[in-house]
Amino acid sequence: MLSYEDISRLPRTETLYADFAGDEQLSARLGAHLGDFLVHQVVVGITTQEPAPAGTLAETGPGMFFAPDQMRKRIGDWGREGLDSRFAEAWKEFLPVAEGWVDIVHSSGPRSLERVWHEVRSGRTSPRTGRVITP
Repeated sequence: MLSYEDISRLPRTETLYADFAGDEQLSARLGAHLGDFLVHQVVVGITTQEPAPAGTLAETGPGMFFAPDQMRKRIGDWGREGLDSRFAEAWKEFLPVAEGWVDIVHSSGPRSLERVWHEVRSGRTSPRTGRVITP
């Protein structure tokens, strides 16, 4: 596992980059390091909560995935029951795989939510950690 600061240690091999953070500086550093080995990049989220400057990758990038748009599309394609059924089947296959590389950490309350938000935003949390926070 590498930190964001260790991008230069990544192997230069064909890579697909799914950007959940929307961090323009990180994307630029990754692109500079991988060069032509970066075969595809898709923006999946913007957890940094900072809009990208005009003309940058997040605005004009090679791909954007927005879950609510995909949900509406699939409900239109398959109906609500069809989507729910397919989601349940996919989840049954995915869960055993994910259990090997995600550590679920449970906590509760507004203070916990605030603490976890600051940890994630500052990069002080492991990518293996999946947080479940209840009221």
